[in-house]
Amino acid sequence: MTGHFISESQLPTIAIDGGLSIEGLKPEKQPGQHIRRIDGEDREASDEEIQRYYIDEVKKLGGKSIGIWSATIALAVSSSNIVIMNYEYKTLFTSEPKGRIVEGAALDTIMIEPSTKRYYSEMKNSERPDIKYVLQFFREYKDRL
Repeated sequence: MTGHFISESQLPTIAIDGGLSIEGLKPEKQPGQHIRRIDGEDREASDEEIQRYYIDEVKKLGGKSIGIWSATIALAVSSSNIVIMNYEYKTLFTSEPKGRIVEGAALDTIMIEPSTKRYYSEMKNSERPDIKYVLQFFREYKDRL
């Protein structure tokens, strides 16, 4: 897909996309790439709806569960110069929210970074695993821009 946009725009193009799996959820309940599409609904849920839904699901799992985020970053400088990096990291989901919901990041209030035991809602962007991977990608491939 990134290659399509570069051929249309003639500008370097970046794409970042990913999905989520939560241990203990049945396959039909796994969010995958559709975190905002609760139970297959044909609309995007609000941040508050997302938070409430996943709090309820994690409660059914005993109040805590491991989540695994898998993502891909793609950079297309030209149609023949495309760089891709895949990454994944674990987080701990809890049914006890902390902090305020930031628009577009509803799950941050119920995700805990396992090694630091800090909620994502309390972390600076530079401390977040997802941001660290994006920064790593740009450090490694900045010469291609």
